[in-house]
Amino acid sequence: MKRITLSISSAGISITDQDNKRFEEKVPIKDISHCCAERSPHERVFTWISKNKRLKKLECHAVICQNKEKAQMMAVLLHRAFQIAYVEWKNRKE
Repeated sequence: MKRITLSISSAGISITDQDNKRFEEKVPIKDISHCCAERSPHERVFTWISKNKRLKKLECHAVICQNKEKAQMMAVLLHRAFQIAYVEWKNRKE
């Protein structure tokens, strides 16, 4: 499995290959429809579902974290990023 660095912001999720520091993928927040930290026995897994514009299909992504707390924190951070992105979108609209 690849070792990656995941960055979560109100813009979305950025994935970088940890071994060669090469940018892999960016998932815009507007294309993410669901995320969660899985429950036992997979409690170290953080997942999200996003739309693949090229294939016009939904994709499920899963990341194995160092511990269950980190997986839970990533789900909380993405939830917060959704809230911030919504407020930013609402302010631009007004």
